[in-house]
Amino acid sequence: MTAAPHHLGRELLPELTICSVSFHSGLHLRLNWELVTRASGPVRWVVVQNGPPEPLEVFEVLPGVPRPELVLPPGAQARVNGASYHHALALNSALPRLDSRFVLFLDPDFYIVPPVHELLEHMVREELAIFGAPYAIDPARPRIQGFPCAFCMLVDGARVNVRGFDFLPDASRTDVMADTGYRIYAHYTQPGTNVRYEAALPVARCDTAYPHSSQTFADWCGAGAMAGLVADEYFWHDRPFGLHLHMKLHVQRITAGPLATKAWAKHQLAHVRRVIQGARAHGALV
Repeated sequence: MTAAPHHLGRELLPELTICSVSFHSGLHLRLNWELVTRASGPVRWVVVQNGPPEPLEVFEVLPGVPRPELVLPPGAQARVNGASYHHALALNSALPRLDSRFVLFLDPDFYIVPPVHELLEHMVREELAIFGAPYAIDPARPRIQGFPCAFCMLVDGARVNVRGFDFLPDASRTDVMADTGYRIYAHYTQPGTNVRYEAALPVARCDTAYPHSSQTFADWCGAGAMAGLVADEYFWHDRPFGLHLHMKLHVQRITAGPLATKAWAKHQLAHVRRVIQGARAHGALV
């Protein structure tokens, strides 16, 4: 392996672009910006606006794509849906604008604990092409495990062709969840691709043979730290790596109304801020 000079990660930050898709996700994105920049400093962040306009002043906002009209094969709704295709088309539309060496594809509600510059340094040191978080382990949903997913996927464009990515799901697959980004996972997990990748470990809530962490954020932040939060938890090198919330505020707005949803979301995200800061304070930062 090529040794990475100390502090190389910060020097590489100008070569990083974060790419997200927003669908009623402005609150999530603003907190994510706060947490990322507090740990690493300013970074270019591209957002494809797939929902209604939102105040996203600190981001580079791209227009969204129309929601596709799909006729999915019988049974496909259990694996993928129109929202998956809408999200994937938005990511594909952003690819021509992603001209930096490193690209972090990040869901607005996925919150990373380590500074992103440390992730860049790790990728260079380990000669990784792709790094990030895999699917959470769910026995009811057969998925490709152990490969970084579209919701948190850091890519080195010096090692793979980012602009050649295709995030579209594959609704024809009946044996596996072929959601957003599936074609990328399927390609790079094939034998002989000669691409190095690494994934953080999901916290397992069930018995499983898949690689996982037996630690939880509560072990680091206190027994009640996660009370009231529904999130997938991830660890990396025995330290907290990230939380994936799946808040789906557009659904909450339908059932509770916009004002109640906004108040609830602000309360939840304040909770997330405390958890991430707590994890960092308890040794997640090297």
